[in-house]
Amino acid sequence: METKPNLIHARCDRKMQPFYWILSFECFTLLIIFGLAMAGWSGYGARALGGWALLLLPLVAAGLWLAWKGYKLLDKFVWENTHLSSYHLFRDRLELIRYDKTNRSRTEQTVQLSEIVKASIAHHVAINHYAYKESKWRERQPLAHVLPSLCFVHNTSSGLRAVEIPFYEYQDMQPWLLHLQEQNVPLDVYMRMFNTTDEAGRAMVLTESEDVMPYSYDEALQHNHAYLLQQIQTFERREVPQ
Repeated sequence: METKPNLIHARCDRKMQPFYWILSFECFTLLIIFGLAMAGWSGYGARALGGWALLLLPLVAAGLWLAWKGYKLLDKFVWENTHLSSYHLFRDRLELIRYDKTNRSRTEQTVQLSEIVKASIAHHVAINHYAYKESKWRERQPLAHVLPSLCFVHNTSSGLRAVEIPFYEYQDMQPWLLHLQEQNVPLDVYMRMFNTTDEAGRAMVLTESEDVMPYSYDEALQHNHAYLLQQIQTFERREVPQ
């Protein structure tokens, strides 16, 4: 069993904020109740009244479909909020526990620091991040946020692969960057958004793309996320033909 001194930092996915959790739970539950009520009353009316009331029978199927749809949405919502990916940085390795929301699978992965070729600061788009971020009551939030991530290009028996560790806040990367600096792991920054989720494809991008720029640990530790995003925007403007 690992002792705490061996663990440098742990990062776990957030649960939905209580307000949005309660609101979403109530909406899905009401959809189920409404669907069952529609099916029940329509079936009762068709049986009790007969004749033209038989036209209500399609509403039975519609109500059952709504109830089933509400149940599936509620089940998906609860599963995603209770199965949270986690990422652990130890002195000699990374340990990742990730959940795939599409097929509801769990994968565990260990990457030794000795296998890491380099680390790259990148970015990912978080849809509906406002529901997971603490904010003031009347604070306006965009539907999507651009958040930082760390990618590790590492050697495997099948060639180079790149694992991505997403972060909610740039400052949460500080312990990771400090330890990587101590281990003399090369660092750079990827100036674009990934268009692939394949680890082999990301490794190829991070090792061959012209959009990968040198970035020192001093810069990474001194500046914040807003500064880095500004640098990326400046880079993109230079790429646009005049």
